[in-house]
Amino acid sequence: MTVEVVEVIETAVEVVGVVEAVGPPGPATTDAADIITGVFDEERIPALPYDPAGSAAAVTAAGIGADPEGAAAAAQSAAAADAAAKVAAEAVLARDASHLASGTLADARLPVTAQAATLSATYARPKVQIRSTAAMAKWHTALSAIRAGTGFAKVLCIGDSTTEGFGATIADSWPTILRARLNAHIAAVPGIAVLPATLTDPRWVKGAWSRNFGMGGSALYAEPGAGADAVFTPGINCDTFDIYWAQWGGKGIVTPKVDGVSQTPIDTNGGAAMWLKTSYSMTAGTGHTLALPVPTGNPVDIMGVDAYLSTTKGVRVVNAGASGTYADFWVTGSPYGMEAIQSYAPDLTVIMLGINDANNGTAAAAFATSMGLLIDRAQLTGDVILCSVIQSNPTLGFTALEQSYRDQLLILAASKDCPVIDVFDLFGPYSATSGEYADDKHLTAKGYARLGRIIHDGLLAL
Repeated sequence: MTVEVVEVIETAVEVVGVVEAVGPPGPATTDAADIITGVFDEERIPALPYDPAGSAAAVTAAGIGADPEGAAAAAQSAAAADAAAKVAAEAVLARDASHLASGTLADARLPVTAQAATLSATYARPKVQIRSTAAMAKWHTALSAIRAGTGFAKVLCIGDSTTEGFGATIADSWPTILRARLNAHIAAVPGIAVLPATLTDPRWVKGAWSRNFGMGGSALYAEPGAGADAVFTPGINCDTFDIYWAQWGGKGIVTPKVDGVSQTPIDTNGGAAMWLKTSYSMTAGTGHTLALPVPTGNPVDIMGVDAYLSTTKGVRVVNAGASGTYADFWVTGSPYGMEAIQSYAPDLTVIMLGINDANNGTAAAAFATSMGLLIDRAQLTGDVILCSVIQSNPTLGFTALEQSYRDQLLILAASKDCPVIDVFDLFGPYSATSGEYADDKHLTAKGYARLGRIIHDGLLAL
């Protein structure tokens, strides 16, 4: 197995200075629409703005300032070089986006030495990613099906609270950012809606249902008796509801209601424990609701609901991040994570775990064993991208473990034939003053915007 090093150019494509004087809209009024449409207010997050003055500062620091005319000329020249680098970097992303849409992405992989040579150190900020020689065939096959109008591509984002979006909102999470950026190249909508572990998904009203185990520990659970329906309002144009539910012995019956009309009941009582799917169709529209009354007979577990328009093919991105989870949690015990992954059958699984492993003091070898099993299960249906963790506050004492986890992922990249987006280095050291950290190990909306861009740009390079 050979592993090749590919440089991912992390660029700031946002226009500097577009933040409105009155400030960003309040999260309470925008998050519901943001998570539904993906049109979040990223302009309020000026992450890594292009700074043409940076070169002038570098010139002065180099001692050229003793010659004012020479310094000014040098600064002007450097600024011009940076501006050209900015254009070149944006052209790379535009080219890759075009290839993604047209199906010729294999020709768009970044030329390491040539591209790095054209970008100035001030703007380019080249980053390193490990990628196996396998061409992400399952993922590209799914993209080809979208372009042919014959299928969807499902992206499952597995992680802990830093995937769920803790420190901000689900609308600010990196899976939401990834989806919105993908939507600029190819149709991308929310995938299966799982119940968040700690945050609020405005599409869900839980009613008498509570959170139980499931995909990342986030299934809906209810016992027989009186109580309000759980109601899911996707808020997008859809004509299909896919309900993923848990089957095993001693379970009950739930009778879903689409737009208030009772549908064929789902009997979840069965033998072998597994996740199954039941689909309901309706006329395309944006106002559909799915209600889940409390079950009859015995308790019922619902992993989540996928709402989509069957006639419009695109990428469906799932945020399956669940606060408190760690690598071994996803692989131990049916039907927690492993069976849920196989049931959903993603074409691409992006895995970012490790902060809770470090918090638990999990040895690097044990972390690698669990991650290897998780990769194996996800690769049954699709490709896998691994992401190392963001760096926590060094005062927590986790830095060495976090780095050892990253090193294990690089080894797994070769043995499991999957890429690694090295977030540990790409995102950089913890900073209490950057405005990107909400606390010692979680990000703000600004931080998640940059993390989402890093993962998106890494995906485009594959």
